[in-house]
Amino acid sequence: MKKIAIVVNSAWHGYNFRLNLARNLKNENYKVVFITPKDGVYSNKLKQEFCFIAADFNMSNINPINDLKYCISLYQIYKENSFDIVLNFTIKPNIYSSIVAKLLKIDSINNITGLGTVFIRKTIITTIVKMLYRLSLSCATHVFFQNSDDLNYFIDAKLVLDNKTSTIPGSGVDVERFKPVDINKNTIFRGYVK
Repeated sequence: MKKIAIVVNSAWHGYNFRLNLARNLKNENYKVVFITPKDGVYSNKLKQEFCFIAADFNMSNINPINDLKYCISLYQIYKENSFDIVLNFTIKPNIYSSIVAKLLKIDSINNITGLGTVFIRKTIITTIVKMLYRLSLSCATHVFFQNSDDLNYFIDAKLVLDNKTSTIPGSGVDVERFKPVDINKNTIFRGYVK
């Protein structure tokens, strides 16, 4: 049985956006392991169906020492678990996980779902992230983009080679979980996810 890691920046993200992907992979006879920071509620939900490994990671912190700790954490996890492939989602996992996977000769697939605020505001952080993306995407086996604008931006900026990219039409929506409901149009609408 092949072993796949799904690496994301939070258990909440993994549960809310990658659960159906994980279930489909499991149904295809893959062993699926989520690698995220531990957060209690959502990491426990993921553990009910899948293997879960907590990584030393702080997604909101811009600190090279913390990022190095995250890389070391991933290196130890990957070495101990002998993954066949890692699927990376969100900026820091896309960057650091693909570099670590390359060092250990593990295939990695990056998923770039959007550019994020780091590309909107032009700062020194934008320059650093572009350099890190250029390095990490050269380490990835394949890179998926969810729209052609982002794909073209990355190719034009020479952040990724065209021959290792594809576009997919978004992450999809679970129509069984997210169903339309009738609302009273005279009241204030407040949306939420269970």
